[in-house]
Amino acid sequence: MNKIITSFMVGSVLLLLTACGSGAVDDDFENPVGSANFNSGDLDLSRYVALGDSLTAGYKDGALYRDGQLNSFPAILAQLFARAGGGSFSQPIVSDNLGGLLLATNPIPDFDTRLVLTAGSNPGDLTPIRQPGTPTTDIINLASGSFNNVGGPGAKSVHLLAANYGDVAGVLTSPATANPFYVRFAESTTTTVLVDAMTPIPSFFSLWIGNNDIL
Repeated sequence: MNKIITSFMVGSVLLLLTACGSGAVDDDFENPVGSANFNSGDLDLSRYVALGDSLTAGYKDGALYRDGQLNSFPAILAQLFARAGGGSFSQPIVSDNLGGLLLATNPIPDFDTRLVLTAGSNPGDLTPIRQPGTPTTDIINLASGSFNNVGGPGAKSVHLLAANYGDVAGVLTSPATANPFYVRFAESTTTTVLVDAMTPIPSFFSLWIGNNDIL
């Protein structure tokens, strides 16, 4: 249900922005899209903030890495919003395209490097393997600033309101009480995702959460 609602919401926003564009249908075919005069209508897109889980963060191929984040759906939306008066959009970008996480230079279990395809022993057999290498994203090297994308891979609905979800002390506890992805950019060890999301005083937001509650 969350997927359906969010997909409808994003689709509706894009449709609205298109509808508030140059006007006549013929113009869309006669003029390049890049030359269109976009208008946000009644929407204030100056401070867009995205909350959610892995899909919001840009998680792909079993890991969080730079290219995935740069192509997250909020980042793509922000690029489109910028054509209609949208403001800057910052994300807590990780250190490499490898994926995986470190805690004080030590690899964090279960947070592996990204999956890549490799030719297997049989022709045409592509088997995904973890890309070899040592991660360089250490969660104790905090990303400073206020971010527009506060999505965290693995987050559930309740985690948006959970205090200490960004406390590094809870990463290796059993069960874990903190999310290492969020630890990197949480504004404090006692803050919540929702509080951090409100810091920029968003004028527009997207919320994609609930997948992990079901899974």
